Amino acid sequence: MHETIQQVLRERLSSDTVAVRYGDQTWTWREHLAEATAEASALIALADPARP
Repeated sequence: MHETIQQVLRERLSSDTVAVRYGDQTWTWREHLAEATAEASALIALADPARP
């Protein structure tokens, strides 16, 4: 059993099943998590390390 949502998502990193469906567009778990990781990395890079 998973203890955190992070564990659940990591398990799906290589999954090609549909994760998000919006209208006629779909994204796999692999695509969705890759995009989310890139966006999070960009935000972390912009953050001021001196601030909490």
